[in-house]
Amino acid sequence: MRVSLWTCLGVAALHAADRAAYGADSNAAFLKALRDRGWDDTAVEYLEWVEASPLATPEFTGNLAFQRASSLVSQARQSRDRSERERLLNQAAADFEAFAAKQEDPPLAIDALRQAANIYAEQALVAIAESRQLGPDANAERDALVAKAGTLFGKATDDVTQVVDVTTKEIAALPKAAEIQSDPAAKAKRDQLRDRQVEARFLRARLAFEGAATLDRDSADFAKQLNAASKQFGELIEEYRKSLVGMSSRFFQGRCAQELGEYEKALSCYEDITRGDATSAEARRLTARAHRYRTETLLELGKTDEAIKRSDEWLRQSPPAERQQPEWIEAGYRLADALQAKIAEGKLSDGDAKKMEAHARSLVREAALRPNEFRQQAQVAMATGSAGGASGGDAKTFEEAFTAGKAAIDLWNSANLAAKQARESNPDAAGGLLEQAATNRNEARRMLEKAVSLADAETPIDQLNTVRYFLSVLYWEEKQYQEAAVLAEFLVMRYPESDYAASAAKVALAAYEALAMEAKSAAGSQADAVSYEALKLIQLAEVVATRWPESTEASSATNALIQTALRENRLAEAEALLERLPAESRGPAQLSLGAGLWTQYLRATSANREAPAAEVLAIREKAGKLLGDGYAAAKTKGAPSASSAAGILYLAQFLLANGDAEQAIAVLEDANVGPLTLLGKGAEAAKNPQFVLETYKAALRAYLSANQPDRDKAKQMMEALDKAVGADDAGKLTDVYLGLGVQLQRQMKELTTMGQPDKAAQIATAFGDVLQRISARPDANDWRVRGWIAQTNLQLGQELTRDEAKPYLDRARSAFEAMLKAAAEDPKYAPSPAAVLSVRMQLAQCLLAAGEQTAAVEQFGAILKENPNVLDLQKSAAVALQQLGVQKQDLAAFNRSIQGDLPQKDGRNLIWGWQRISSVANAARMQQAKVSPVTEESRQRTLRFENLFYEARYNVAKSRYLAGKIAEPAKRREQLEAAKTNIEQMAKLYPGLGGPAWKPLFDELLKQVNQELTEKPTEKS
Repeated sequence: MRVSLWTCLGVAALHAADRAAYGADSNAAFLKALRDRGWDDTAVEYLEWVEASPLATPEFTGNLAFQRASSLVSQARQSRDRSERERLLNQAAADFEAFAAKQEDPPLAIDALRQAANIYAEQALVAIAESRQLGPDANAERDALVAKAGTLFGKATDDVTQVVDVTTKEIAALPKAAEIQSDPAAKAKRDQLRDRQVEARFLRARLAFEGAATLDRDSADFAKQLNAASKQFGELIEEYRKSLVGMSSRFFQGRCAQELGEYEKALSCYEDITRGDATSAEARRLTARAHRYRTETLLELGKTDEAIKRSDEWLRQSPPAERQQPEWIEAGYRLADALQAKIAEGKLSDGDAKKMEAHARSLVREAALRPNEFRQQAQVAMATGSAGGASGGDAKTFEEAFTAGKAAIDLWNSANLAAKQARESNPDAAGGLLEQAATNRNEARRMLEKAVSLADAETPIDQLNTVRYFLSVLYWEEKQYQEAAVLAEFLVMRYPESDYAASAAKVALAAYEALAMEAKSAAGSQADAVSYEALKLIQLAEVVATRWPESTEASSATNALIQTALRENRLAEAEALLERLPAESRGPAQLSLGAGLWTQYLRATSANREAPAAEVLAIREKAGKLLGDGYAAAKTKGAPSASSAAGILYLAQFLLANGDAEQAIAVLEDANVGPLTLLGKGAEAAKNPQFVLETYKAALRAYLSANQPDRDKAKQMMEALDKAVGADDAGKLTDVYLGLGVQLQRQMKELTTMGQPDKAAQIATAFGDVLQRISARPDANDWRVRGWIAQTNLQLGQELTRDEAKPYLDRARSAFEAMLKAAAEDPKYAPSPAAVLSVRMQLAQCLLAAGEQTAAVEQFGAILKENPNVLDLQKSAAVALQQLGVQKQDLAAFNRSIQGDLPQKDGRNLIWGWQRISSVANAARMQQAKVSPVTEESRQRTLRFENLFYEARYNVAKSRYLAGKIAEPAKRREQLEAAKTNIEQMAKLYPGLGGPAWKPLFDELLKQVNQELTEKPTEKS
């Protein structure tokens, strides 16, 4: 609601100079017509055009800046977007000030300054009101709003002081009074200047009073500013005692005294007003306000009886029409406070107390039903039962049921609001309030259904459609989606011109969407066709988008279609639907579609240890583009919805996957829509526990991954994770950290794939903090947790170079050895023999990564002695022998990697070597290929054996090649020729050489072998 300080004096604030100077100008007339129709954006465009038009009059073009600023103000009033509204108002105020600074005509400069001052004052009052609505934990946001209000009050005061100075100077320059009396024009100018001067003086005093709210109430500055304001009001009283200016100044003198705790002084001020004989409507409203504050003051002084007597008498004598106005309702609400205070004294008889309680209840109910300052408090009071409940009883007519139903809906909303507030201030009461809300909701439904049954041909159709709409909402709230969908759809299709048709469309779309999701869930894997409910959703969405193409409902309908397409995995259709939305409305849909694609990418890569395929990477990039565009749009809007907030969080995850931690941090910390900001504000969109955890995890990753890792903020995020999960669920918190570790490892792998090993190494270094955090947890000795810590250190070491890898590999080795020792001492420690085997294999891998090939071969041999047929283990042993050959420059090691090692009594080698691995893998591949019927599992097994076959054959040739590079001249050609023969024979037998995964490797190896063969031994260094 707009707050104007000028209107306290009943003066017109806008376009005063416009009417006086441009009444006969056709440009001005056209501009006024545009504004009268609410086409303020067109008015701004028209002003830009006319500025260069030769047809515009000099008078009009000379005041374009004033006109443009006025149009910006009107445009701001119609904007629903808070940031856009503030931007337009700030620009308008600056334009008014700039116009005033250039004006040689004082009246025009005065009007421009008045407009600027009013804009600043209005914004300051809004900021103060918003600061008072914040919860007890939002101290930082409250301080920011109060500081903002202080700045705005200062700007308003500067402008209005200029008005006082200019008008004072102009009045002093006027001719003497006798000369003015004979000159009507001079007399009109004097009167106007005096009006402007007194307005400005009053506003300056009022700004001082309102601005005190930005100061600490216990500070000397607070008292000093209120006393200064009171003095200014006093000066106005002396000069204008019998006018509305004097009356208003006396009222605010009382307000200053009341704020300072000087209640007797305040009471004297209010008494002067309430005892007066107010005749004008404005004076009557001021009198009503004085009665309200008089009651407050008397209660502070403990004069309850006096507060009740005078206020009650005055209200009863007021005309009924006046008693419905906000000022009278607010006075009645304060009278209800006085009545409750009297009852609390405990001195009344039961009968008198009940009468007084009923009177108080009626006053509070009146405040709850009509617009006024106390409406929300009154609704909460009704919801908590202090003002009584509502029951329609046994309604006999449609009107009775309709009225009772609306009252019950008000009570239902009030109880929900009270419950929300209670969660923060009085959690124990929240449960009872929710029960009260449910009772009121049930009563609302009962009465509205009764109203439908009582409707007849004489029932006003608008009222009946109102009942239908509210019933559909109630059905939705009770998860009766079928009833909600059918009733809301009926209203949309049968009465599209109804005031509630568009709102009913939202209910119907949401209900059909819920039904479609239920149908899909029930069908499970059998859901091949689109369900009836999904078809209804699509049909209704198409109707809404066609019937109200430019409305928010059309955007909601298209969004519903997009969500349906996403659920059905029809991504191309979802993208096409996105283009149907107006560009300015695409943000939420872009975030939803981007989130769907990002989820699809995560699913495609979650179980894949290899680099993502090109088509999968394309999905990721498309997701990132959509999420980025949606985020850019969301920044210019108000608070995001839960789904949009999730999309913004996905954008941060995408940026982290791309190695752009700094940009991810900027998104997470965005002042308007950042997930961390939403959590700090306690925003509704950030209530989901999973959203909370994922936000803290993403922020932790970002702070650890930044070019300059922020360990302090990372620590704060870990503490926030601890708090979010709770101390009683240590296992869940450990799982969170384990999941975070998986994400960081995946991020390192993706960075390495994208050619950014330095960033991967940086993340590994910072990741140590997370590992230490997990290691210090109570369940860190759990086999699963301990194994994850060791395995993570091993994987980090494998991703890094030798020097960077050493500390991680050392920690991994110590952890694996400790686990094996604990398992040997306590047979119940390890979950299974297979788990022990896995740790032994990883210990061997750790030795191999650390360059201890001999120890690794021994470890693999010891394991193979018990489990000789484990192919992965045999492959790792062959790799160890191959690397041992490189490390020791040992031809025999290369040969053993091919032929096998550790001969047994039966003549076979315990370590098979690449050659036997290839034979076993090929045989298994051929056998698996014969399995019928072919299933996805059997196909994957065939591919696994096929991949291992080509890997083994490749390494046979590679070991020969590596041996040739280090062999003496006499053996060198023999090894290289053997490598060449191996590759050429494979090419003849298997022309495809394993396809894209292996053929390039074979080709490159053959190229290297041929190059070595063309060189003479003496050319080797």
